[in-house]
Amino acid sequence: MKINYEIILILQEYQFRYIFAKNSIVMMVLVIFINKKAESFSASFILYHILIFLINF
Repeated sequence: MKINYEIILILQEYQFRYIFAKNSIVMMVLVIFINKKAESFSASFILYHILIFLINF
């Protein structure tokens, strides 16, 4: 629960930072996806790297 909560906080931080960017819709989708799949650590770990890819892209 702690790891998932930290990832949700990271998502919210980048969602505020890129709220006017085109990726904001993707961020919202990822937040919804994490809320549904928050129980598995592997999904959160993969989503974290997807976030890094989107921000660097």
